[in-house]
Amino acid sequence: MAHRGINTNNDVWSGGKEAVAKDARNATSISVVANTYQTTTTWHLFYVDQQNHIREKVRKTPSTTWTEGALTKPKATAMNDPHVTFQFCPDQKGGIQAFYATDPQTIQRINWIYGADAWMEKDDFTANGHVGMACYTWGAGTAQYKMFVSLNNEVKVSWKDTNTSVATTAKQPANIWTNSTVSISGDSRITGSSFSEYLIMQTPDRSSVGHNITLDAENTRSDSAEQFTFDGTTILGTHMWLWGLPTKSGDKQLTIFHQTNGSDVTMIMRDMVTTQSLIRALRIPQA
Repeated sequence: MAHRGINTNNDVWSGGKEAVAKDARNATSISVVANTYQTTTTWHLFYVDQQNHIREKVRKTPSTTWTEGALTKPKATAMNDPHVTFQFCPDQKGGIQAFYATDPQTIQRINWIYGADAWMEKDDFTANGHVGMACYTWGAGTAQYKMFVSLNNEVKVSWKDTNTSVATTAKQPANIWTNSTVSISGDSRITGSSFSEYLIMQTPDRSSVGHNITLDAENTRSDSAEQFTFDGTTILGTHMWLWGLPTKSGDKQLTIFHQTNGSDVTMIMRDMVTTQSLIRALRIPQA
């Protein structure tokens, strides 16, 4: 089952007993995209069912009901493996880009435009299909970014300028995914990943490591001097989710979710100024 929990303003998690879907395959990846567009807030929840088809559940304000989304209809099929690339990224106009592995070396990209009745198949590329991907496609400006792992087990960052009104040059092509010079080695071959302020990956010793990456189109770069490690040891190949938020004092805090055992989710909140961490275990409700 896929469940939903709520975090209140005092950092207390509640709920988790609401079953959004009951046909998820064991250890499925889950990706959620939430956005507000034209005064309507929409949540899209994606998972893999027991036939390896990618399913989408949608909820829109003010409704509290989850309905089938457009991606359920074409039966997009993910690789049949416990560790599969599975990433959904919002854009500035309420649409979504999806990346998922169809085999160990191929990542398929499909696209949904806000308000459309169907998803469109776009293209695919070669990468490690057993690891997590990350993206940044919703920021100011026209540049989008994707982070993936190559077949040589190196983290790569690609960028694309979606502004098609400017002239294409060799240095700055328009609307084409282009590799930056970023190349990070030493991560697990089945690592999860997530990006928000920092790119989080897992190392072979099962640590969660944060990489400071500056996203700047053709000048995108990684600062190895600002790399850090979260406290604790995780399950090899754990799914990860990360967000960065300002604190009340105006500093910056990162919150990561990952698993240190097979029955609970661990939340770590790290102050990026003091580097102090708060660790909490979030109990998963039993079906």
